[in-house]
This record gives sequence, C-alpha cells and structure tokens, in this order.
Amino acid sequence: MLGVALAARSDVFKEVTDVIRRGTGAPDASQWLRALSVEDPAAFEPLSSVLSGAYLMIPEIQAYVGYPGQGRNPAPPTQIADELEDGLLDPVIERGSIYRVP
Repeated sequence: MLGVALAARSDVFKEVTDVIRRGTGAPDASQWLRALSVEDPAAFEPLSSVLSGAYLMIPEIQAYVGYPGQGRNPAPPTQIADELEDGLLDPVIERGSIYRVP
C-alpha cells in the first residue's frame, strides 16, 4: 500500500523517498522517527502522512480499527432543515456555486 499512498501523494514522492533513505539502517526505527519529528518536522510531516495513509489502506487494519472506509454519508433531511433555519449555511449559499480544480 505504500506505493499506492505515494502515487496519491506524488507531490511529496521525492521528499518521502529521500527521508526513508536517510532512516534506512537506523538501529531503532521508532527512536529515529521520534527524533526526526523534532529535528526535521518538514521531512517528518509528509512521511508520516504517507505512512499513515498506507497503513489505513490495509483491509485487515481497517477491520481492526473499525474504519469503514470512505463513502457517502448524506445528512438526514431534518438536519438540513435545521441548519438552513439556523442560518449556518447562509455564507455558503450567499457565496454561490464554486468548483476548484487542484
């Protein structure tokens, strides 16, 4: 799953593979990761993001932690009505439709 996660985060591929190379052969990986998080947070952030994403894509891990995966979870009509009535969505409605391309 690491390859899938890296493909999804191709924007940090080089940074992640470089930091993995730096840590290869560390006698205590967990100690090395703790030190990296303090000494080089800019390198640790994309590494931890990719690794945790890869970890959570493993079906056995998803089942173990009770993660159902991504899916639609639309709000019930009563919640929609309440939020419209409360004005919570007024700024969004006033802004109008937008579509953002990454």
